[in-house]
Amino acid sequence: MPALGKARDQARNVSCLANLRGMATGLQLYMDDGDGNFPYVAPVAADDIDNTNEPSLLDVMFNYIDAPRPVHEVPGDTESLWIVEAPFRCPSDVGGDDPDDPLPTWQTRGTSYDFGPAYFYVGLEIIGGFDFLAEEKERQAARRATTITYQSYAERDVALPVLYDAGYYHGQKTASDGRNTSFLDTHVARYPGDPPPSVLQEIVALAIKLTRGTP
Repeated sequence: MPALGKARDQARNVSCLANLRGMATGLQLYMDDGDGNFPYVAPVAADDIDNTNEPSLLDVMFNYIDAPRPVHEVPGDTESLWIVEAPFRCPSDVGGDDPDDPLPTWQTRGTSYDFGPAYFYVGLEIIGGFDFLAEEKERQAARRATTITYQSYAERDVALPVLYDAGYYHGQKTASDGRNTSFLDTHVARYPGDPPPSVLQEIVALAIKLTRGTP
């Protein structure tokens, strides 16, 4: 029976990678249709996904992904749980790891996945002192700066995650195990682990510099 369990885990992992590939393709279509930059959105799996001040990635990408949109079980009640189908739901996101939050991520937050560039925007506001909600010019500069930062590090073979599992659904909770991700070129793979702290500092410094200097 262990072999059967392993086969099921592998099948769920393949389905998760397919989900991420589909979402990554939709994101690329969105960027190609627009100005080539990432959208300015809140983190996908943020606790305040229903925050009306900032759109979610699902809002801006909905026309580019041929799948039912996640909806609340009780229409209009943002406190109710979510109804979610692929590609927004990882089959290995079954909950149970956190005793304080035992439900699956997709059921409480509307999706199993998160969006890396959104955390760039959060970091730029906190570290760089920007106010993107109040300043449209700064918001657009942040979109361009974040996209350029991803492109720059991809050219250095430092692949930054774009879309990825919001939890450790596929293995142990370590730096390089348990999560799948998509990258800028839309390929998908197991998350390789965070860059070293020195590289992370360079990434943040470049993003801040570009945001301040982008017209």
